[in-house]
Amino acid sequence: MFGIKAVLVAFVVCVLGVAAGAQNAAPDAAGPLVITAVPDATTVHPGDALKFDVAIKNVSKDEQRIDVPNIVWAAATDVPAITIPGWPARGGIGPAVTYQSVAIAPGETYKRTWSANVSATAEVGDVTLRVGVPLKRGGERTWSAPVKLTIAAKEAAANPLYAAWKGQEGKTATYTRMERISGGAPIPGGGERAATMQTVVFTASKITADQAEITVTTGANTPAETLAIPATIMPDDPAYPKPAGTEELKIGDKTFACTKYTYTTNSRAEMGRDGQGLRGRVTVWVADGVPGGIVQRKISLTIRVTYDITDTLQTVLSKN
Repeated sequence: MFGIKAVLVAFVVCVLGVAAGAQNAAPDAAGPLVITAVPDATTVHPGDALKFDVAIKNVSKDEQRIDVPNIVWAAATDVPAITIPGWPARGGIGPAVTYQSVAIAPGETYKRTWSANVSATAEVGDVTLRVGVPLKRGGERTWSAPVKLTIAAKEAAANPLYAAWKGQEGKTATYTRMERISGGAPIPGGGERAATMQTVVFTASKITADQAEITVTTGANTPAETLAIPATIMPDDPAYPKPAGTEELKIGDKTFACTKYTYTTNSRAEMGRDGQGLRGRVTVWVADGVPGGIVQRKISLTIRVTYDITDTLQTVLSKN
């Protein structure tokens, strides 16, 4: 009896040892082509775009061939939160695809870059993904080594337009507004609509850590409006001022070295009118030397695809 028990115990130990060894065994040897993918950022945010530099290396002793299409190569990731746009779209008909057989010599590497999108609803956290590439026409994808990324929540960024007003509570910025309207119903008798001119005054009525409240007045017969400029704003917000280069702007005898920003607004106070649910396209020239920092503000608005309105506000220099 003892001998049978000993045999059974030895058999169980042997089976368990084989199972454990199988779990800890090295993975199968890599194929002749090894794919690596390197993202251009390791921390991304929902809605971001990123790129992968993908390298296909021949680790064998023989020449290897891959099929390269003339348009988009249907690469993919194995994580739904991060996708690589491919072609053709389901149900769509695209241009004809031709393939070229590309030889990769032993030890050589073929490189390609893919654009990818992070889903706007991607959950925050660490993800591990692989990039898959079909190396042969109509073949299965070959997957890259794992790539680790962190999906982080978006953070609000400092608003340069708030910074331009900070510390200037009670100060006023005076502008001349020249408005041109084109399109719409023809002018009786022909001709173009004349540009209108008026004075607009921006006053920093209240500045807190969260926002600057600017009172906008355009004349004694027009009620004042309030423009709220937040201290921080999400970078993907349409109202976020995006840098648009630098430019020197000459007003009168003075030249300003300006930083340009672009954004859109639906603020009645800033546009000087009801946008009828539409957003105006704004460019601002920001420089030192004037209250509020904005030397010039240009607003473009198209209403009902008929009227094109260009509204330019330019600072009025102090005579002091």
